[in-house]
Amino acid sequence: MKKSFSNGIFGLFLLLSTALFAQQPSEAEVKAELMRLMQSNPELLMEDPEALLEIARKNLGIKDPNAVDKIKDDGITNATHKKFVEKIVLANGPISAGTPVESTFKTNFASFSEGIYARAYLSQSFHNLFADKKARMGVTHLEYNVDYFINGKIVERGVESLSLEQGQTATTFDFIIAPKTADTKFTKNSSNAINAFVKTVKALPAGTHKIKMEITIGFDKTFMVIASNEFNLTQTTATRDAFVKTYYVAPPVHQPVTNSSSGSGSSSGSSSSSSNLCTPDQIIIDNQSTRSINVETYRSGGGSRSSSITQYGGKSSYSVSTGTLIKVDGKDFRKITSEDLGKTLIFK
Repeated sequence: MKKSFSNGIFGLFLLLSTALFAQQPSEAEVKAELMRLMQSNPELLMEDPEALLEIARKNLGIKDPNAVDKIKDDGITNATHKKFVEKIVLANGPISAGTPVESTFKTNFASFSEGIYARAYLSQSFHNLFADKKARMGVTHLEYNVDYFINGKIVERGVESLSLEQGQTATTFDFIIAPKTADTKFTKNSSNAINAFVKTVKALPAGTHKIKMEITIGFDKTFMVIASNEFNLTQTTATRDAFVKTYYVAPPVHQPVTNSSSGSGSSSGSSSSSSNLCTPDQIIIDNQSTRSINVETYRSGGGSRSSSITQYGGKSSYSVSTGTLIKVDGKDFRKITSEDLGKTLIFK
């Protein structure tokens, strides 16, 4: 897909103005380099001017003013971390960050009541992973996705988040897939990772199933896998149904509001609020297309982006307010009105 030509050209002029302000390199050097690159790479100029901009910066020794510098993070915290870096380890109970016991790690589970607890071991903190990808942002996107796969296909996603401090420096963190029966503090709405796992097993018949997990983080349309694992789950109809009954959160039932996929923002269909189980400060986007979509929300009044999520098929909720702009795959999809709050928007 072509990148924005106008944005790229703007970036080239921004590079020139940045260099002129610093007077290093000189104006003549910047102009000469830009002309050389544009003449020698006309296809790249049209297809991906941002890549041309990056080449110019590198050749001229000009730092991107929006680039994120790497910082000191927690690094590899212990021998277990080193052994399982970029992996998710699982056990029947919480896994200590400082003193993990490898003998408790498991890849086969046959009882929901005993619990399934996870710890991810990363190569770097979120901040430094983004910096390596030249994300041009600090750690403002603290969400991570827990994705569940069956037979190589993603079936559910739970979106979790770290604290700001964790996003800056943490290289390991834990989360829960299935709470122990004894952990009564957990409810149906305790964790999106739990909810996604419940939906995964709810759709599976009795028997043994191999489930793959991936943790991804990302920005715009670029997502990267930062940890993964596979495990075997054996369930009977009785154990599955009991687990689902305890933790399953039924999807909201809405009176749909339909948006066309053209990004025009026009809508049709009923706007009735009957049969509406969505909270008043949310909307749900029902992705009925045959592909994943990138959904961005922008604060009202032309404000900054507040979230960027890759949504697969099905429904996902988003916190919004009147005036919030929703973009899908970079195109305006809908500007939220008071009548939209608590409703479902259908993307086809």
